[in-house]
Parts: sequence; C-alpha cells; structure tokens
Amino acid sequence: MALMPWLAADDGWWNGKAWDQSELEDRLEKGDPAAMVEWAQWSMYSWGGVAYQPDEIVRKLEVAHKHGDELATAFLARCYWRGIGVKRDAERAVELCYQSAFNEQAYALYLMSEMYTSRLAETKKVQFSPELAAEWLDIAIDADVVHAKVREACNIYYGLGGYKQDKQKGAETMIDLFLQHHTLWVAQMIVFHAKDDYFDDKRVLLACLDRVSEAAKLGGVNAMAMLGQVYCKSGQHDRGVPMLCEAVEDQRSFPVSCAVCLAHGGLSKNEYPTILGDMVTTYKIAEEAFARGGRHSCVLNWTVRSCLFPRNDDVRKHAMAEPIIHELKKIPRWRHCALEYLGRLHCVAEEEEYYNAELAEAIFIYNSAFHYSYPRSVAELHFLVPESMRDYIKCYAVYKRYEADGWNRDLKRLKVCAEKLNEEQLARADSLIRRDYPLSDEFRRPAYEYLIENGVIDDTWPYEKVE
Repeated sequence: MALMPWLAADDGWWNGKAWDQSELEDRLEKGDPAAMVEWAQWSMYSWGGVAYQPDEIVRKLEVAHKHGDELATAFLARCYWRGIGVKRDAERAVELCYQSAFNEQAYALYLMSEMYTSRLAETKKVQFSPELAAEWLDIAIDADVVHAKVREACNIYYGLGGYKQDKQKGAETMIDLFLQHHTLWVAQMIVFHAKDDYFDDKRVLLACLDRVSEAAKLGGVNAMAMLGQVYCKSGQHDRGVPMLCEAVEDQRSFPVSCAVCLAHGGLSKNEYPTILGDMVTTYKIAEEAFARGGRHSCVLNWTVRSCLFPRNDDVRKHAMAEPIIHELKKIPRWRHCALEYLGRLHCVAEEEEYYNAELAEAIFIYNSAFHYSYPRSVAELHFLVPESMRDYIKCYAVYKRYEADGWNRDLKRLKVCAEKLNEEQLARADSLIRRDYPLSDEFRRPAYEYLIENGVIDDTWPYEKVE
C-alpha cells in the first residue's frame, strides 16, 4: 500500500497537488503576489519544509493585499485576528474579512464563521453568535472551503454548533479530509484522539503524527501546543509543558501568561480547539510561566492554586504561595480572591507552622459577601479538621444555605452535621441561620475590623460589595 509515502509531512503536496519549491522561489523573486500568498500559507501551516515565520507571513500578505489579491486579504485578516506577526487588532481583522468575504473570497467566508464563534471579539461589529457562525459556515462549506469542512467534522464529532453528535461520522470525515488534503488541523485532532476507537488505522495515525511533528519542528505554534498536550496527557509534563509555553509565547495575542487559560480549556475552546485542558497541566504551566518571569494575574492566580490545592498527592508549597498571594492582593480585581487564598493558606490544622484558625475565620467571614461561593470556606474551615476540632453548629448553618443547590458534597456534609447535633445544638444552628450567618453585620463587621487592626487589609478595602 503506497499510503505512507505521499502522506509524509515534507513531501511537497499542497491540497492534493504537487508543489515545486524552486518554481515558487522564482516567482517570489519576480514579486508575484500570488506566489507571496502561496508562500504565506506554507509558512502559516508549517508545510513542505517552510518554517513558521510570522513576521514574513504578514509582510508578504500586506504586499499581495495592496495588489488586490483577495485571498491575501482573507489571510491577512486571520493574522490580525489571531495576532500572527502583528499585534492582535479585531477591528482591522473584521474590516479585512468583510472586504474579502463580500468579494466572495471563499476562505474569508470560513473566517467569518470563526469570528462569530469566538468569545474574544473586542469589536461591536462581531459579537459571539452561534447562529451567524452556523450561517457563515454553511456558506463556506458550499464554497468547498477545506477548513470549513474540517470545522463541520469537528462539530459533528463533539456535538457542537447545533450538530447532533456522531463520533463515527465525524472521525470518518476527518480521516477522509486528511487523506485528501493533508490538513494540519485534522492531523492534530486525529493525533490528540489517537486512543479513541474511531481512529484505529495505525497507518493514518503515523501519517498524522508525522505531519504534526514536522510542523512542530518548523515552529508551528498549534502543532507544538498540541504535542505538548499529548505529552501532558501521558504524564510527560517535563516535555509537554515547555512546548505549550513556547507555543503560546510565540502567539503575540496570547502571551505566556494566558497559557494557563489555554490549558484550562477557557480560551482554547474556540481559538485553539486542539488544546484541551486538565488541571495538572494547568498547574504545571502556571509554575513554568511564573518561573519564566510571567507576572500576569492569570499566572499568579493559577500558580497559587497549584501551591494550595495540589494534585497527585503533591505537598502544599506555602513558602512559594505566600508572596504570590500578597502580589495578587495589590491587583484590585483580584484582591478578594487573593484574600481567600490567604485564608486557605492558614486553615489546615495539620500544618502547625501556618495554621491560624482565628485569622482564617476572620478572612472567610469578611470575604463571604463578595462571592456566592465564599461562605463555603467558613464551613470548610470548621469541617476539614480532625473530628475533635469540628464546629458542627457553624458548619450546619452554612451548608444549610446551599442545600437547595443540590451539591452532593454539601448535602453529605450537612447530613453528617445533622447527625452529630443534639436538639439544643440544632437550635443554636437555627439561630445562626436566622441571623444570616456569616453574611450579616453581626459577624462581618468584627471580622473586618480584626483584619484592619492586624494589618491584613487596610481601610481602602470595601466593606460592602460594589457592583
């Protein structure tokens, strides 16, 4: 079977047709705008031995755009949308994409769909709209745009975008598209889901891995990010995390600080559909980004979380967490989250050096008014301790507040508390509930004053939540 030779990643095939690199270079030397666009595509998708060179991609596309090449206009829009070789500019991206789409450039039709799918738009011209995204995608599919067909296959596989989930059909379509067009995006999807039964052809898997590996070697950021995730999924974080960080550092619109978001599945859900997060990877990336000097609030937040809420039985890293918490406290929109972390730092009874129940309780009670979930911390302070230290009355009063939410963990703890309390103690717990523990002034005002007196916060911190 002659499948593998023509599926090699550096074999010189582009969308099913042979490519002559020397012929293209001759056209480039002559200043042919069409050749510039073709080269930009090769570089953008790390194809045929052409390295990923974002600055040069934009330069060539700008020249071709000025010569009226509508495909160049569409890909230039993509550069501004993704921040490839330029600072991300959603307004400029939408302007260029509209221009190209209404001149019936097929790729621009697909890009319009992607723009309406994104939650990252900083422009009123394009806002998140699954309905409009679906309409543009249908138009692009009718125009025979390969990327549109890939998006449709992914939607079918995952059950997104209004499509009924059909993994078998989605996988078969992806494989067919890869065999026809050797598309990097499809190769990434297939490699990432290699353990799924729907992708069981080893020849195709090896061809896809070859395609992705070659793209990563050539500097393709999505390929590096995807391989990084594959390594992380297999527990090889030492290999995977640096690849993820390097990939995101190369994306000017998403600096290394946002690698955390990407791994956690936030921004990645729309902008990087092959980067699917897990908490261990998120923590590892946060620590890696912090070690590299990243001080974005996102990095600080997830680094603290990795220290305080470790996975895989790792120990808590108090010494690392404490200074970062105080750094986070200086950022107004993060101050209450940072204060919550400070309480968590001091709430574990088994950690004698850091345990300070009085301080932790004051923090949690004062902070309880600033987020719906924060009162739970008061209950956990008194529940997640040795049984002899538990305050079942306070725990019962707080968990009763969340009973209607139906969370199994809260309901189980509420049941434990109810079983431990006698009639007189239940009456005291009911009294706390009637007095709106811990949210009322009776409890929050003393906690607020305690924190100020002890220098934990100052009088610039609000007492009430400001909407």
